[in-house]
Amino acid sequence: MGREIVRVGEMSVCCVFVRLKIRALIAEQTVEWTDTVARQMAEQYELSRAHLQQQLQHFISLMQAMQQQQLNDLELKHER
Repeated sequence: MGREIVRVGEMSVCCVFVRLKIRALIAEQTVEWTDTVARQMAEQYELSRAHLQQQLQHFISLMQAMQQQQLNDLELKHER
């Protein structure tokens, strides 16, 4: 009734408007997807980095303890 459809070639203005809205929605969702993936990658990187730092600290403490044990063993060997 109150809605007129203007024909442009084979497509109506309404159809063109719908297509433009769909394209805008797809573009918006693509940006959101890209941002989400980038954020997840950054979070994963930070988690991996933190995990590796913890492993490194643990490894360092183990190696220091082993080195101290070797020094103690050498001292005992030289005392004999």
